[in-house]
Amino acid sequence: MADVVLLHSCLGVRPALRDLAGVLREDGHDVHVPDLFDGATFDDVDAGVAFADELSLTTVRDRLAEAIAGLPDALVPVGFSWGAVPATLLLERPGTRALVLVQGVVPPSGLGLDGWPSDVPVQVHHSRGDAWCTPQEVAEVLGDQPAEVVDHGVAGHLFMDAGLDVHDAAATATFVASLRGFLARLDAA
Repeated sequence: MADVVLLHSCLGVRPALRDLAGVLREDGHDVHVPDLFDGATFDDVDAGVAFADELSLTTVRDRLAEAIAGLPDALVPVGFSWGAVPATLLLERPGTRALVLVQGVVPPSGLGLDGWPSDVPVQVHHSRGDAWCTPQEVAEVLGDQPAEVVDHGVAGHLFMDAGLDVHDAAATATFVASLRGFLARLDAA
């Protein structure tokens, strides 16, 4: 089983993220949900982005390091939207098993990293109707990096959050099944 770190979006740690953690725990994974916003949550993406923009990369790194201190090296970070930043930062941690990016991508070089490690499997989820993470952006950021890319085809950023108007239950079910399958394949490898 995997040690999974769910890294929240610009909306903070919301019930949908805790629910997903519960599902993955039922599969036998150890799941960690650090709060990099110190309890702040938002219902509006613009307000969350404004809050996140106030955090320096150094602050994000420090909070992430504190949140994962004591966890095994072989982590699987799963970053949602803004959470793609701390998730991608975990590529610099020796032993990172895989990386999952959900409706957010950031080039490792943009965070001061050397690039994509060739031995770390990557899964990326996006949707055609998401202005915050377009298919073109995903292709550009991934470049030649082999990755499993899942296009959910729905409109709405963070469609998997049942507390938002953009929630899409069918797309959420597909997302959860895809993530569970990816984690199961890691365990089988």
